[in-house]
Amino acid sequence: MSNTTASQKALAAVAFASAAAVLLYAVRTRRKRRSGPPRILSCPVLSALPGYLSRKKRRVNSAPAPSGVPPCVSRDLVHFYLIRHGQSTWNRAGRIQGQLDLPLAPKGVVEAELLATSLRDRRIDAVVASPLSRALDTARAVVKRHANKNLEVHEDWRLAERHFGTLQGAYKTDPEFTEFLQAQKQHAVAGFATYAAPGEDGESLADVQVRATSALEDIAEDEADFEYVLVFTHSNLIKALCWELSGLSWERLEKLFPVHNCSSTEIIYDRTMGSWSVGAMFEQLIPIVNVKAADLPQRPEYVRVAVAAN
Repeated sequence: MSNTTASQKALAAVAFASAAAVLLYAVRTRRKRRSGPPRILSCPVLSALPGYLSRKKRRVNSAPAPSGVPPCVSRDLVHFYLIRHGQSTWNRAGRIQGQLDLPLAPKGVVEAELLATSLRDRRIDAVVASPLSRALDTARAVVKRHANKNLEVHEDWRLAERHFGTLQGAYKTDPEFTEFLQAQKQHAVAGFATYAAPGEDGESLADVQVRATSALEDIAEDEADFEYVLVFTHSNLIKALCWELSGLSWERLEKLFPVHNCSSTEIIYDRTMGSWSVGAMFEQLIPIVNVKAADLPQRPEYVRVAVAAN
């Protein structure tokens, strides 16, 4: 009887000690979680990003965030803002420019100045542009007025407009161009981006996607401190990237999201995962600029404009 009682007491003591150990571990773990850094999964911004939940570890940005950006946004993410140039002379005429170098129209000069005012106080870490003057001059106008006087415009030919081969110089209403668009649409609806413009130098949407993503990934990987980058480029390049990254059909992209002059499209590169996602597409950054034909002088700085808000 005494042996049985002793055994029961020993078992009770072991059970009590085990329960105490489990309780102590739980208390210490809870304290450690409370005293440690906040868990990133609690951040609603990052948890909404594609592929985020599959990530086990992420560095937190300890630097002050720009206005309007939650402090939990990580430096592993690079936000590229693809901005289409202001209206060019051939935009106004309805002609296909491709990689032909046409200047800004008077209306485009005004649009660039309005864009510069809109972006003047926003955080920008770098500015890169197509070497074509319509994009380059738009970028220079923004940099000239920006609060950060250390910004410079860096050129990259990989951000130039799509080469339209023998169609460069054609009008958008010409039969050969409309036939090309129809054939390209048929290929795009079937999921193919490889239909090239006619001629030896003509590019496909896939060609543009490859060189553009190469340029942007080089920026993201070579400059670890860059988080917000303005990219001044062209409509076909922007649409090619959006089609590749958004998952939208080409028809829906063409119908719902026209790329207006000086509009912005945000695409996000994750340095850790080596992956892309899309933010806001084709966002209008400036008011609509209406310039009457009678108001177009020789000197663009004296253009008179009527500005109507969207």
